[in-house]
Amino acid sequence: MGQKKFKRRRLNNRTKPSISADHVRPWSDLPEPAIDAISSRLGPVDRINLSCVCSSWRSAGKASRSDPTNHPPLLLHRPSKSGKTCTFADLPNKVSYKTSLSALYNKRCFGCSHGYLFVSNGYSPKPLLFNPFTRERFFFPKTPLRIGLCVMTSNPKSPGCTIVTFGHSASRVFQYCKVGDELWSIRRFGLAGKWPVWSAVAFEGKIYVLTKRGTVATVDIDAQPKMAILDVDGVVGDQFEFRATYPYRPFLAECDGDLLMVYFDHRRLIVYKMDFLVPEWMRIPSLGDWSLFVSPSGSVFSVVTPSRWGFRADSVYFAGVGKNMLGVYSLDNNVYEVIMVGAADADGDLADDLMTWISPSLY
Repeated sequence: MGQKKFKRRRLNNRTKPSISADHVRPWSDLPEPAIDAISSRLGPVDRINLSCVCSSWRSAGKASRSDPTNHPPLLLHRPSKSGKTCTFADLPNKVSYKTSLSALYNKRCFGCSHGYLFVSNGYSPKPLLFNPFTRERFFFPKTPLRIGLCVMTSNPKSPGCTIVTFGHSASRVFQYCKVGDELWSIRRFGLAGKWPVWSAVAFEGKIYVLTKRGTVATVDIDAQPKMAILDVDGVVGDQFEFRATYPYRPFLAECDGDLLMVYFDHRRLIVYKMDFLVPEWMRIPSLGDWSLFVSPSGSVFSVVTPSRWGFRADSVYFAGVGKNMLGVYSLDNNVYEVIMVGAADADGDLADDLMTWISPSLY
């Protein structure tokens, strides 16, 4: 019995419905409520990529941008000389995001505050405040002096926001510039023999600085900024001479409405709180439900209830303690550990100062 031959039947290709050119619209015309709906479901790094689609998408989605304190601190690996790709690491969730940020190419970071990086290069020292989450930029004139430690008095969108920088160890002056000014101003301080400035922080309308010898001084940013020494008891200054390298050098921080001083003493982290009534440094055993995030640039910010994101409370996180390393000190059990946080870039050129903690700000 022979096999039957089946003839393949050709199916009639149905004509695809044509779409009129009148009904085709570019992505840039997507309604703002739709962009808001998309943006509300994204994290801060994904919103960077969303804003890169087009200018209309960059300006839209603002209504859905939540309080920046709801976003976890991210560890930013800035580009080295070999590339422009930045990496944002969400360490507790072990997730990394990459994006191209040409504004940071071949730049050094001198501070980070309110979600903005204060960056400049060594060839044409025209500083830039740059928010990597919104791509917003504030340009500054060329600095008359070499840039060192940087402090921002407030959010750059606030009236009177001022950038203050303190120079290298031989410097006896500081320079400052308000957002929108055409020139930097220079002021001399009379603290000969007590420098350099190792840490500085904006606190309750003033800038507090800590020197190599433990001297505390204040800077009032007004019509005629000046520096004054604060006579503080409670800490012997000579011990700071022996802890010059990061992260062992002392630093100041604002935490829960208090001014803190933190430093390593023989591998043990010591925390003091300023009692302004005396004034004196009072040692405290714990940060409570707070943690500090410290960068090699000198910037420090505090976070309450970090456990909601997977970070440890009552701890201090040091970025860039070595090649691609993160240091974590727990005040709860006085244990310091170093953690590898990822691979170096293609050229193995991930220097310590290219790592920065940043608290996302979407405003």
